[in-house]
Amino acid sequence: MSLFYPDYSFRRVYEIPAAFFLERGVKALFLDVDNTLTTHDNPVPHERVRDWLEEQRQAGLRLLVLSNNTEERVAPFARDLGLEFVADAKKPLPFPLWRALGEMCLSPKEAAVVGDQIFTDVLCGRFSRCLSVLVEPMEEEDWGFLAVKRRWEKVALRRYTPRRWQPPAGDEEEFAVCDECRSSFRKGSSQMPRLCPECAHHLYGYPNCEHVFENGRCIRCGWNGNQSDYIKELKQ
Repeated sequence: MSLFYPDYSFRRVYEIPAAFFLERGVKALFLDVDNTLTTHDNPVPHERVRDWLEEQRQAGLRLLVLSNNTEERVAPFARDLGLEFVADAKKPLPFPLWRALGEMCLSPKEAAVVGDQIFTDVLCGRFSRCLSVLVEPMEEEDWGFLAVKRRWEKVALRRYTPRRWQPPAGDEEEFAVCDECRSSFRKGSSQMPRLCPECAHHLYGYPNCEHVFENGRCIRCGWNGNQSDYIKELKQ
């Protein structure tokens, strides 16, 4: 696979379901701004972005803006959405992203880089060893150096066949977030709708899931291994 090819591609960021990330053990999303969450230099996010961000939060995902733009541009946009941010990120270099992961105590395989440019966002995902997700730009950029970069991107991607995620046929499962440990879990896997099977078991004695972990998450119930301080004390 070419270095410039993303792991997956979607038309718009708000069309990526939380289940896509959860299935891959992703716990944090690094999001580009211009032409990913909004149009170029627009201080207002796309109308569907706020609901999409809330969906990701409810699934237990950590959200950060990772932008090469200045702090003057990035900070007010990110704060309006309640997001942490890294400005002047120097993508595709991975070092600012790695520092952010270190502060979150996460590994690269537990993060995804989402953006609209292959020479910054996709390459950053490749260099940092995170999942790379390419989205189509929200508007055409036909001015200055941006237009030149878009032409180069078309050349780099001329043999790329988009790898798009499709949920399994008939799969309508939804996820909830545990009130106790804050892990997302599959609805219906626990006998208590607001607690994951692990917490429902230790707090109230309900049957637990026989966990089978892959990429840091149980493939049966979706629990990611989080434990509250109270649960840890109960288990000692």
